[in-house]
Amino acid sequence: MKLDRAPGIYRDQRLTGIWRGVLPFLRSYSSWFLLWAFAVTCLAKAVAFSRVTGAPDSATWLSVLVARDALLCFGMATVFQLIERRAGWAVWWTGCLALVTLTASAVSAGYLLVAGELLSWQTLRVGVARFDEVWGIVVESMPAPGWLVLAAVSCLLVALPYACRRLNGEGSPVAGLLVTTLASGVAFLAPPPQHVALSGLADSAALAVTSGYFDGGSSTAQGAGLFGKFPAPVSSDAIASWAQGTQPPNVVVVVLESTRWDVTSLGGGPADTKALAKLAGRGLSFQNVRAVMPHTTKSLWSILCGQYPFMQLDLYETSVSAEGQCLPHILGAAGYRRAFFQSALGSFEDRPRLVANMGFDGFTAWEDIGGEALGFLASDDESLSAPFLHFVDRHSDTPFLAVVLTSATHFPYRMPDEMAARSEELQRPTRTSWDRYARLVEAEDAMLADVMDGLSARGLLDNTIVVALGDHGEGFGEQGVRQHDTNFFEEGLRVPLVIAGPGVALRASTQPANLLDLLPTLLEALGLPYEPSALPGQSFLAKDPAPSPKLFSCWIDSRCRGYVEGTRKVVYVPVRDEAFAFDLLGDPNEKIPLPLSSQDRATLGSINGRIGELRSTMPMVLSELSAFAPWRCARGEPCVHPASPSGGVHGN
Repeated sequence: MKLDRAPGIYRDQRLTGIWRGVLPFLRSYSSWFLLWAFAVTCLAKAVAFSRVTGAPDSATWLSVLVARDALLCFGMATVFQLIERRAGWAVWWTGCLALVTLTASAVSAGYLLVAGELLSWQTLRVGVARFDEVWGIVVESMPAPGWLVLAAVSCLLVALPYACRRLNGEGSPVAGLLVTTLASGVAFLAPPPQHVALSGLADSAALAVTSGYFDGGSSTAQGAGLFGKFPAPVSSDAIASWAQGTQPPNVVVVVLESTRWDVTSLGGGPADTKALAKLAGRGLSFQNVRAVMPHTTKSLWSILCGQYPFMQLDLYETSVSAEGQCLPHILGAAGYRRAFFQSALGSFEDRPRLVANMGFDGFTAWEDIGGEALGFLASDDESLSAPFLHFVDRHSDTPFLAVVLTSATHFPYRMPDEMAARSEELQRPTRTSWDRYARLVEAEDAMLADVMDGLSARGLLDNTIVVALGDHGEGFGEQGVRQHDTNFFEEGLRVPLVIAGPGVALRASTQPANLLDLLPTLLEALGLPYEPSALPGQSFLAKDPAPSPKLFSCWIDSRCRGYVEGTRKVVYVPVRDEAFAFDLLGDPNEKIPLPLSSQDRATLGSINGRIGELRSTMPMVLSELSAFAPWRCARGEPCVHPASPSGGVHGN
């Protein structure tokens, strides 16, 4: 079929009906780019749709999910073509805008495939500010469809010179107008998906990013300005009096990175966590505890300082803005040695500054230990046992506080070579990310066993309070969301928490709690008098306290905030101005969102107000730090170590 060129259209008598509008539509540069933008978005949403557990098996729902994207892309194409037909010079401006839209769509599609949710302005801002770290994550994590999207876009750009010879820069808006009309009908008239994960996918990432840019990317909560100076729960007189008493117990806190409740033996999960179960058999086991904010830096502040973290994206906990009395400060004033160990890169998120702010006098990370690197951030967790026990053996006559933070259970769940071989030999499943995650949880449990065995061999276990807990959970796409930062479902928030040792009776707590409740519980177990009003948490040591709403917020705060009270979870999604509830008893998998009651709305209003009070508008000030040599933390600069990898992540 020969196509004769004419200004703005293809002319062929055999092109009848709709094809007379379709082929001329594709002759415009802008239409060509916007069609590709829509195509890559459709591919990413189709993959994300197929991953959601319990999603309706219908192509109709997929058309609903892409309706807003079709409205945006074809609507832009139609408007651009009308402009181009009136002003030929405009083709360069419309083409550039369309190319920007295509690039943004490709980035958003890649993010959707990795994270299971749409890109937001806040997420994009983090990606730009921390590009080296984010690129390491992308290289590690992009699934095959994501690379296909990038390959397709790359091929398009390579073919651009050829396309410029075939396209004359002016097209007919007929097809674009038709698709825009149909998409408008679907977008505005079709009922929204009732599945929570799908309701999020129905939005347009491009529109969400744009609106986030203009409203500052934050939620409706406003910063309180000078928030950051926390009250001291324990007086210096109380510490001095307590330190003069009987021999104080040691304290060991093992923080299990990204470890959700239902992966462990305690939650009936696939990981055989014998050490955690053994510890629970000696003391207090929390069976209904959640993170305040599912992000490690934020959770560490909640765990060790007993205070709400700064309820926003910025890591104020690492700056001089954060002034509080944390557990290391309290025990340090009583003569304790205080050390923090982690298998992850210490350069990630300026961990030395956070550790110093919390009152530790020793810091050891991957750069000091040199375990087998796993992914962009982590290393093998069993490498933590030796430096911890070396610390215990030094000055053994002095009581100590040690915090041990694992990392291998963090995305991308890379297994050490020896573990992979051992799992294959024992015929333990490792095929999927979930399988490997479960094996890595077993490995951190083996490290916990080494810690307890080492203390027992030294005759210290009976005089040591041992705490094991998850800092937050982890999602594997059950509800669409993968990983943890924006995961308000139970897999993202609910974690194990066990306390055993002197002063801790054997019992299980089933009442909802959060990580803020650890510090008052620990202080009571230690026999340290404290001012309850200075801590937002409650002690669960002897019995469950009076029930109260336990609030939470996503790290990307435009994504979620809410609370759990009893068996009811209330969630507010600021980016969509949408609120709903779950009955955790009748619907433990959170598949059926419920409308809010008047009481829910009243409580949610107070929660929103409280979160607004927990935000800061002060400038971030990174102080100079030299306490943890050979770490170097120059004023205003990230902390570095001679062994830190370039770019701040493994593999760069």
